[in-house]
Amino acid sequence: MESSTRLFRLEERYEIRKFSLKSKLDEVLSFWFTFLFFHVHVFLARAMTISLHSRSYARCTVFDCLVFAFLFLFTSSSQALLAQSLSLFNVNPSRFPQVSGQFYAIDSTGRLVRGVGVQNTTILENGVNRRIISISCPTPPPPQSLSVVLTLDVSGSMSFARDGKNRNIDIMQGAAKAFVNAMTLGTPSPTLPGGSECAVTSFDHENYLNQDWTTDRARLLRAIDSLKPQGGTDYDAGFLTKPGGGIEIAKSGKYKRIVVFLTDGTGSGNESDIIRAAKDQDVRVYAVTLGFPAPLLLRNVTQATGGFVLENITTPEQARQAFWAILIAAQDTPPCDILWESSPPESNCGTIGVFFRSVTMAVEGNVFGLPKSSIVDGQSGYTLPAPPQAQLIVNPPSVGFNLTQAQIGVPQTRTLTLTARNVNYRIFNIVSSDTNFKVSPTQFSLANGTSQTLTVSFTARTAGYAVASFSVVADTCGTG
Repeated sequence: MESSTRLFRLEERYEIRKFSLKSKLDEVLSFWFTFLFFHVHVFLARAMTISLHSRSYARCTVFDCLVFAFLFLFTSSSQALLAQSLSLFNVNPSRFPQVSGQFYAIDSTGRLVRGVGVQNTTILENGVNRRIISISCPTPPPPQSLSVVLTLDVSGSMSFARDGKNRNIDIMQGAAKAFVNAMTLGTPSPTLPGGSECAVTSFDHENYLNQDWTTDRARLLRAIDSLKPQGGTDYDAGFLTKPGGGIEIAKSGKYKRIVVFLTDGTGSGNESDIIRAAKDQDVRVYAVTLGFPAPLLLRNVTQATGGFVLENITTPEQARQAFWAILIAAQDTPPCDILWESSPPESNCGTIGVFFRSVTMAVEGNVFGLPKSSIVDGQSGYTLPAPPQAQLIVNPPSVGFNLTQAQIGVPQTRTLTLTARNVNYRIFNIVSSDTNFKVSPTQFSLANGTSQTLTVSFTARTAGYAVASFSVVADTCGTG
């Protein structure tokens, strides 16, 4: 049997771990920034006049004071909103149309937020609301002591300013300092469970030990602030070689050994050597990439060592969220699980769809201590499972005619069934290789899972042996 079936597949996309935060305040930003621009400058000019003239009274009009108060409140609320984060990852469609995912909800200090539930959460797939089946968050384990090496890219490209103001190195330094500030630094004790230590290394085409193991937060922050862009990008230098390779330093850590590796470019490196060294020293590797999808080497290294990679980070807030998520995951804190009901893909005649779906998870702000009208959300995505192979099933697969001399010239018939599997079919024609064999009907439609009875007839012209095959000319098509 022949069947002309076309398969349409969109370009496969990586699951890019992006995080964004939105508020209904966004709807009024454009108007208020334009409206307030003039008045802010007037107010500041008056303030300058007050400061320059000692006999002037510090006064302002009611409107100017209201403008100032609005700006102060707006700035404070915006900063509070942007400090929260929701990271959605490991979206899994293997039980499609049920889809599962995992997430961390994190507050402005890098701590886990509890209270995310079905009643305050929304799931959107390509903008379409989906029904959430369940959300569950396991109890966090006791704090673990960590030995963390921050291995940070200082290649020349880190001086690039993606948005014209935030250079990659500025984004990196802000995130690394947020990570250090969220760590529990110190010697573990009953009064300091999870006491940890940290070191800072950097790399370009070489590597540098910027701060050896310490529990002194100020030293770590100074080491991060001292980093300057220079040189090329060599992953082996970042991970392996002395004096400042991340794994090289991690092997002397006292506690659970972690390397957090950040880069903004693809570098040379020996994947198998990096994985072997990390496993030999019991080091778990996490990675963050700025502005580009993670290269296969980093994907494989993180997966092989029990970590993960967060990729294509482009803003300071995304970078802070990524580092906080890594700190929580390094403690073996299990993520929350979410399960929702999706829907089958739309199908066009002649097309079997295999599509990427973007997923947005949105949680009401009151869960994070913000106004309920605010929204904290996180993005991820998945590719729909490939559909089963389209098939036309013939039963029985063959029929025979046992003819005698007396049956020459007498038509004989047999029946068989044709069944559609996994898609709808439109049958245009059924063609026989021998005109003495005929089949009917030859044009019809078959919905998925339905069958059509076919009648095969044969008229012998002479005694002997005859064989024929039939070709089905068909296309997949929605039949309603």
